[in-house]
Amino acid sequence: MKHYRIVVFTQDNCKPCTTLKEHLATLPDDHRHEIESQPLKTTDSQLTAFAKQCGVELSPTLVVLTDTIYCIKEDDEEYCDVTYAKVEAVVGAKEIIRQLPVLLETYTYCMPE
Repeated sequence: MKHYRIVVFTQDNCKPCTTLKEHLATLPDDHRHEIESQPLKTTDSQLTAFAKQCGVELSPTLVVLTDTIYCIKEDDEEYCDVTYAKVEAVVGAKEIIRQLPVLLETYTYCMPE
């Protein structure tokens, strides 16, 4: 079974980001808990390492990630590393808001049947 992670990259002083955050605040708690917020840029205006890893350069951007855990065994010790693969991405507040119900239904268990 795959595990999915819905991440929204935003930044301060971004009107579309504010619009999206205001919309997310209106969602039921169980829906909001499925969406992780991450900054797009560091305090010195560089892309965060996580944004780079996800291939995100614009805000707001929503990405759906799936995680894969790779483990190797050396000298009776097991070392594991998690990598994330982008399943899909949506750019722009209006488009994220439009697609969010389907994304939540597709990748989470928070939507009623």
